[in-house]
Amino acid sequence: MNRQLAARAEAAVWITRLHAPDRNPEMEAGFHQWLNESAQNRLEFEELTDIWAAAGVTRRSRARNGLRFAAAAACVLAVIVGAAWQLEYRIGHSYSTDIGEQRLVQLADESRIWMNAETRAQVLFGPHRRQVELIRGEAFFEVAQDARRPFVVLAGGHSVTALGTSFVVRYESSHTDVTLVEGKVAVGASPWVLAAGQRLTFASASEPKLDEPPVESVLAWRRGEVVLNDTPLQEAVMEMNHYDKATIIIDSPAIATLNVSGLYHTGDNLGFARSIAKFHHLDLQERGDRLHLKTR
Repeated sequence: MNRQLAARAEAAVWITRLHAPDRNPEMEAGFHQWLNESAQNRLEFEELTDIWAAAGVTRRSRARNGLRFAAAAACVLAVIVGAAWQLEYRIGHSYSTDIGEQRLVQLADESRIWMNAETRAQVLFGPHRRQVELIRGEAFFEVAQDARRPFVVLAGGHSVTALGTSFVVRYESSHTDVTLVEGKVAVGASPWVLAAGQRLTFASASEPKLDEPPVESVLAWRRGEVVLNDTPLQEAVMEMNHYDKATIIIDSPAIATLNVSGLYHTGDNLGFARSIAKFHHLDLQERGDRLHLKTR
């Protein structure tokens, strides 16, 4: 039995013991010791507690009839591990971040997802496949090796298959980027096999593009930075708006194509807008949580 299934089975036992009529302080101390042994134990306990609650075994029913509780607990214990696995596989778990928010998600197989701002992902793990659908946004994946279960990321109609590797996937309405940091990934059905440092971009109006951007620039958001290199102002503003609720608005279409370069801090749209206005001789108006840029 692997670590995940062992933790799940132990969690099922602890749930039934903690809800039994003979619960005592010594038992609770043992439970807390087990719970603090690993993040996996805590995750499995939380998930199986939800299933226990859905089964409808209440304190009142067990207090009224110990045999009735014991029978119910035995039934729940018999199916709870399998039910949890099926529930996770069919429904999965959704994770999301808001404007300016970043989040680290520790998956059950010890893989990790660093989610950038305004990102949403759906995780579905089954016995033969680990799948993450990136519904929007950007995420950095560190994948734990498991030769029996490939790790697949779906984004923008494309699939990225990895095994023991780290990579970044970014999905916007206009394009999908896959940047390999370390290891190997196969992208698409063809497939494209990337080497470390390579980025593959799919845009709806053009052929796939392969380049090698500085990895530290691709991952700058994890340091609270945005690196721009001759980026059109419209794209730069869209990027900065991911991190700050003080929204930058371009009022003059003529300035949307101005090129912007430099290193900027996430969450500092006012500082960014002032810098751009000064460098390009633009007019900046601050109206509450709206920062308007236009020609003078």
